[in-house]
Amino acid sequence: MAVETVQRVLQLHGRECLIEELMDLCPELTWNQVFLAVDHLSRTGHIQLKIDGTRNYRVKVLPHKPFRQDPAPIVA
Repeated sequence: MAVETVQRVLQLHGRECLIEELMDLCPELTWNQVFLAVDHLSRTGHIQLKIDGTRNYRVKVLPHKPFRQDPAPIVA
């Protein structure tokens, strides 16, 4: 599942990265899968998506809420 893959990559990578870096770290996923996973994790309070001064999107893991082992499915 894409959410689990993105969670695992973010846990291994560290606290914050560019969304393009996240895409490179998840070569088995499409852009849409990564986007939906980031959207889900953002809405559930696990990560924060922000835009920096150079208009690059950064994904930041929020330290106060641990990742769930069994994320809820994404329903389109």
